[in-house]
Amino acid sequence: MLQNIRDNSSGIIAKIIVGLIAAAFVITGVNFFNGGDRDAIMAEVDGIPITERRFLNKLERERRQLLSVLGDSTAIDEDLLRQSVLNALIEEAAATGYSEKLDFGVTDQLIDKLILEVPQFHTDGKFDVTTFDRALGQMGMSRLSFREELKRNLIEYQVKGAVEASTLVTPSEIMRLNALENQRRSGELVVIKSDQFLSKVSLAEEDIAEFYDENKKSFVTEEAVVIEYVLLGADGFKDQVLVTDKDLRAAYDEEVEQSATESERRVRHILVGESGEALEKITDLKAQILNGGDFAELAKQYSDDIASKDVGGDLGFAPKGTFAPE
Repeated sequence: MLQNIRDNSSGIIAKIIVGLIAAAFVITGVNFFNGGDRDAIMAEVDGIPITERRFLNKLERERRQLLSVLGDSTAIDEDLLRQSVLNALIEEAAATGYSEKLDFGVTDQLIDKLILEVPQFHTDGKFDVTTFDRALGQMGMSRLSFREELKRNLIEYQVKGAVEASTLVTPSEIMRLNALENQRRSGELVVIKSDQFLSKVSLAEEDIAEFYDENKKSFVTEEAVVIEYVLLGADGFKDQVLVTDKDLRAAYDEEVEQSATESERRVRHILVGESGEALEKITDLKAQILNGGDFAELAKQYSDDIASKDVGGDLGFAPKGTFAPE
């Protein structure tokens, strides 16, 4: 299995790197979207915790991947997406626990070798530490956290690969499946119309009554009721209600407090990678936006965020506290 990883490292690492880069959620190029303490445990599988931070990271990654495909954040079912992400993390944790029981592992030497081969970390065809650190900064990860994430993904790949490689299908099962998929049926249809027998049938009133009594359920109609109602509209009571300024202020304050905790805001951004020209580029973009420039077009042209630039920098809706303060 380790040899498999070595032989297919380019494809595996490329998928992992693309997934991690898609999780970059930065505005200045160095701040990750998770702020505050997000280490609360949401679930635990076989002693392996699933933290809120990890859940939010994967949730945002999946949301932005969907956004890049759908192009419209309102088309995303947030409840379904959250449940899907949680289920995926539970499956990953189960695979991790299973791998530990089977003593699967990945050496630090293999991790180093694979990192050195990642094209996204190269400059002029060679591994470059500055490019590597800049990419990690955009992903909101340290060198250690990136290595741990990479190792976890590779171990999970080993487990899934081992299960897939050990699956056996007998010749008889193959033959049976082939027979089922390619089977054919022949048949004949005879139509017998009741009209040709009506003249030969004679029914007495007693026969009809007896048949009805024995099959009353077949003649039951849907229940119906007759109702009367009184329509009360708000317009008829306006003159009877007195609302003071104090009442209005209390209702307003309550609405503001509720909105502050439950509301979500739609966010767009233009990611500027960390470089010597970053501040100049940010200043120029700000001036263009303040002068009426089209934010979406500017994002498509100048944003370094590969996941959102094609949709005008749209990050979808997010609750308060998702982003770190500027």
